[in-house]
Amino acid sequence: ESPLSHPFYFPGLSVSLAMGDYLSQTSWTFDGEQRNVEDVEDRLEMPYGKRLRLEKLNIPDLSSEIPRMPTYLTVLDLGGCGLTSLPESINRLVNLQRLRVESNDLPEFPRSMGELANLTRLCAYGNQLSWLPEQFQRLTRLKILRLGGNKFHRRNRHEGISVIKEMSALRELYLRENPELRDIPRGIAEKPGLQIYGID
Repeated sequence: ESPLSHPFYFPGLSVSLAMGDYLSQTSWTFDGEQRNVEDVEDRLEMPYGKRLRLEKLNIPDLSSEIPRMPTYLTVLDLGGCGLTSLPESINRLVNLQRLRVESNDLPEFPRSMGELANLTRLCAYGNQLSWLPEQFQRLTRLKILRLGGNKFHRRNRHEGISVIKEMSALRELYLRENPELRDIPRGIAEKPGLQIYGID
């Protein structure tokens, strides 16, 4: 895909643009206000647009936006967007290395996230998460997982986080501020090379 020809829609913008049009545009209506090109440039981090920052925009449903995002994105910041779900189509962002979805209202992750083979960092602090899909064991490059401030618990023999013991590359796990998670399963606590931050 060419970074300068891929059609791309920015949630919060009033128009859909081709990436090539970006270079000649001087201002857009962005997040309800008129913004100059430098402001939007900060979010997209041009010229190649491999990082997209949409934090604190009100976009609770991404089902129509994800399919329009370029697959060469490596960093996607969706912190504080009011998200109540992530669409299964997020698996099309095959080059994604860092995903930030903290401070939303996500009750779960889509199983398709297990197909994000290049993901190295996932930040999901401050959601409504209580379990991880077993497909997460396919995230063989994931090194940092931040799950603090959620609703993981100790019921059902820790099934909610049991998949973590199968995540081969994981080096940092953050579990603070999960009030009902009072201890960590042995298979996770004794995982070689894993540094765990929690339990409170």
